[in-house]
Order: sequence, then C-alpha cells, then structure tokens
Amino acid sequence: MQQVSIMAENHILIIHTGDLPSLTATVLQPEPSQLVLWYPGRSAEQRSRRWIATEALGRMLDVKQVISTESPKLGLSDLEVPSELAQSHTLLESLVLAQQLSCSKIIWPLQVGPDFPALGVAVDRANTMAALIDGGALFAVSGGSQTAAPIIDLPVVDLTDPQLVEILADCGGPLGMFWPCQTDQDEPCGTCLNCRRWHNAYEAAGVDWPWQTAVSTA
Repeated sequence: MQQVSIMAENHILIIHTGDLPSLTATVLQPEPSQLVLWYPGRSAEQRSRRWIATEALGRMLDVKQVISTESPKLGLSDLEVPSELAQSHTLLESLVLAQQLSCSKIIWPLQVGPDFPALGVAVDRANTMAALIDGGALFAVSGGSQTAAPIIDLPVVDLTDPQLVEILADCGGPLGMFWPCQTDQDEPCGTCLNCRRWHNAYEAAGVDWPWQTAVSTA
C-alpha cells in the first residue's frame, strides 16, 4: 500500500466508480459518516449500474454524501483520450472537490497488483498532481482562511483481485455492491472480460459469486 503526501476537516473524498477496487477501498475506511463518494464522469441523465451501485453503497453505509460530476471532454471530441491523461484529469478534479468539500484525504482506488513498474507510475502520477498545488502548500478557502492540501491515498494499489475479495469478505463488506460487468443490463452478462475476471477472483478467494448469472469460463 502506498501513500503520497500533497488538511481541512476530517472528511474523506473517495473516487468511486462502482467497481470492486472502489468498494473494497470504501469498506476499509473506519468512519463511514466522514466519507464523500464521488462518481466522476456521469452525465445528468445517465443511470448506469455502477452509479446505482455507488448510490446504494452510500445509503447502506450512511456516508456523509454521494455526488457525481460530468467531466468536460479533453481534447478533440471524436478521438480517444490517453488513459494516463484521463487519470491525471480525474485526480485534478478530485483535488478541486476536496477543497470545496473540506476533505483532508482523497482515496484513489487504483489497483495494479504486484507490478512494481506500474506501482511506481501510479505513485509518480499522484506526486505530479500534488506538485501542481506545490505539495504541502496551503489551499485558500472561503472567508480568507487557509487549510493544508489533502493527502492522496492509494489503499488497494498493490493488491491482487482475490486479495480484494478476501479483504472485503474479512471486513464483512457487501460482497455484491459493485457492478462487475462491461454491459449495463439488469444482470451481469457472464461472458465479458470483466465478469470472468471478477468471477475468477471470487472463486480463487473461496467466496460465493454474489450474482445468479452463470459465468463462462471459456
């Protein structure tokens, strides 16, 4: 697990995208009433299964707030944005929200597993975003007062898929309160790469798959 220093009240902003790393990172936090779950990139009319899972988790844990924002399009609208730039943009948005909502910490539930080069890239990216606000420099907030910048924490970055499931089960977390599928239908499709990935993780961890859908092993 890695932590990057870059403080405000004890509220914690979690970048939550309705997936298993987001769920596990949220359940690891000891005080749900301090949490703000932020779902990035949701349009006003979009009701995706991942957003629905994020809302449901917020209600179940009785978190402080669940919010979503519609991110502006980066670059040309007809071309794909490189993933590393999209990640940096999301981190920058989270820093703005943390200031606005008086959050002392940002949880980034990025997961790359035991891949040391990828771990280094993730920490460097968080450091780079921290440097944009001069590391430990003070934020100016409303009323002329100041507060130090938040910490960016990566609590699940080095975990494998089965480890995510094991931690969630050990914490007594809601094992099915995320969306495992690449489709947005009523039930997981059972055939996409995501369904197979997370089903394999549950099987490897010795934990029952939370959905009735049979998952293809082909």
